[in-house]
Amino acid sequence: MGHRLDIAGIALAVGVLAPPSHAQVDVFDEPDPVRARLVSERTGLVAGRVNILGIVYEMDPEWHIYWPGQNDTGLPTTFELSMPEGYELRDAVWPAPHRHESPGDLLDHVYEGTTLIMLPVFVPASANGSGTVTITGESEWLMCREACIPGWTEDLSIVLPIASSTALTERSADAGLFREARLRSPRPIASAHGDITL
Repeated sequence: MGHRLDIAGIALAVGVLAPPSHAQVDVFDEPDPVRARLVSERTGLVAGRVNILGIVYEMDPEWHIYWPGQNDTGLPTTFELSMPEGYELRDAVWPAPHRHESPGDLLDHVYEGTTLIMLPVFVPASANGSGTVTITGESEWLMCREACIPGWTEDLSIVLPIASSTALTERSADAGLFREARLRSPRPIASAHGDITL
């Protein structure tokens, strides 16, 4: 994705703790306190429409990652998806973050607990009848508690069937996360994506 060395380098420069290898193992040889996975609101994608995928970040208690807006410290969470030609990733919908104040009048905007970033994806009409599609991705974040550790994954992946209508799909096991994300969204999604019915 091209940002990993930048994140690790900046983290070291500001004096935070960086892992010696992949973020799935931190410096204490314990499981990563932040995990990410790629999910879909429905069990299939509908050709010719915008469908809603998402990246779920699950954080252990007291850990947080950063909103990609104005912050006094930290680094923004980033991601990148790979999908077939003709598929189009629209603007991500980030839920409202939490205020995180630190000594020295430092103010950051962070995510804690479980957070889902909604990703509207347009599926071309030509995809109808193509069977299934595999969408993969990468993400990077800075996870902090008392110290900070750069984290990343190159293993975001989901395989979904292509349907001709919404009636041929069902809400997925992760649909509740999308409902929660909508409640936390700082603006109506329909105003940003007029062709999406949520």
